[in-house]
Amino acid sequence: MSHLAKTRLTPLLAWKTDSIGYLHWGWNYWFEHVGGPYLQYDTFDGRQNGDNFIVRPNRAAYDVYDSIRSEAQLDGAEDYELFTKLAATKPLLAKALANSLLVNSYTGDRSGTAVDVVHRQVLDALVAGGPDQAYPYADDFAAGSQSWQTNSGTWSASGGMLTQTDVSRWDHVAGLEGRAYGDVAASVDLQIRGVNPTGGNENWAGIVVRNLNPTDFESGYLVAQRNNGEVFVYRSGTTLARAQAPGYAAGQFNRLRVVARGSTLQVYAGSGHAPVLIVTDSAFRAGGIGLASGGVNVAFDNVRLNPEVNPAEGAAVSVSSSYDGDGWNPRGRRWSANLWRCVDGVDQCGSRECDGRPDLAGGSRVGAVSWAGGSVPAIGGANTGNGFPVDFTVETSADGVTWTPVATVADHAQSGSAPVWFTFPPTTARYVQVRGTELRPDGEGGYRMQLAELEVR
Repeated sequence: MSHLAKTRLTPLLAWKTDSIGYLHWGWNYWFEHVGGPYLQYDTFDGRQNGDNFIVRPNRAAYDVYDSIRSEAQLDGAEDYELFTKLAATKPLLAKALANSLLVNSYTGDRSGTAVDVVHRQVLDALVAGGPDQAYPYADDFAAGSQSWQTNSGTWSASGGMLTQTDVSRWDHVAGLEGRAYGDVAASVDLQIRGVNPTGGNENWAGIVVRNLNPTDFESGYLVAQRNNGEVFVYRSGTTLARAQAPGYAAGQFNRLRVVARGSTLQVYAGSGHAPVLIVTDSAFRAGGIGLASGGVNVAFDNVRLNPEVNPAEGAAVSVSSSYDGDGWNPRGRRWSANLWRCVDGVDQCGSRECDGRPDLAGGSRVGAVSWAGGSVPAIGGANTGNGFPVDFTVETSADGVTWTPVATVADHAQSGSAPVWFTFPPTTARYVQVRGTELRPDGEGGYRMQLAELEVR
């Protein structure tokens, strides 16, 4: 990470780790010791200027000369205070904005512009007041569009939809205020109701992700749909990829979804379960979310934003029985870190049958489930893939009482280290249950069902 970015983001890292500060060793260390006495250092033309100090002596004025790194450090300290103030009333929003810039101690956004954008979003959130944001975010526009700001166009919210009717331009964006994401799953139902005759079905509507401010069009990634079924990803004047969405219905509501993880964007559209586009590009790693239109009359509905990407991640988990020990636990914050296994026996599962289910609080639109056996994604060695059931069903439920089988698998081979996907017709569910009906024997004659991270999409 470059020095300026490191200097600006270090106070934010301190905030994220609940630290009260950090030691910067070398604010004004202007001497060096190289095989002899301490000598005065040339602070303007010496080697590695800035590593030992961030201000320089101004002898004439008995003062110091400031530096860009010193200003960056001051900006970072101010960010620390602002995030502290925001977290007092809006902790979820503060965390999301911080995570959009700084994932951990070695992964962060080096863009000064991105940092300034988040800084402004923190200020806006402090001034706006109101309640904390809820995650995942959902908006059906039944209460209007007060969370969205627009740059141009004719926007209105009525009838549970957000519409934009101006077909004369190609840069209309409604951006979601006070939000910034790194990894995110973003989806919307959109209906193209009319197009500008100039260009016809080359006109489009879609989602902008990771833009530098909510209503920015030229930064970030535009993921859009044309009324002839074509889907494309556009960035800074370049179309990165395009494809035809299966089952697209012209003039009707169609769902568009983009999953951004790191430098990979997966785009889902049409009637299929597999992504229609997969793009790898690292130009933009974090930013805002906007709904965009280019030369179309369009209606948007059912916006869903999930910064955890996996709806099951962080969900409350229940199991028929469990072995709690040695790091295995169904109630961990993340299944990928706290794995669980179900041990067959009279006082355990019985009948070689086990199940586990995450609670997708509020319900989610789901159409596929993935998992791997054994200790994946941790290093499982010889245990990789162990515990993958032979026969199993995937079931969904709205209340946790009545279950509907959506996928049934028999005689499945033991998995390897890679997760295995099982798809089913999309449905809205609060609970997704994996029920192993015939378990695989282990080397000691017992029967276990071991699952690593369960992913739902």
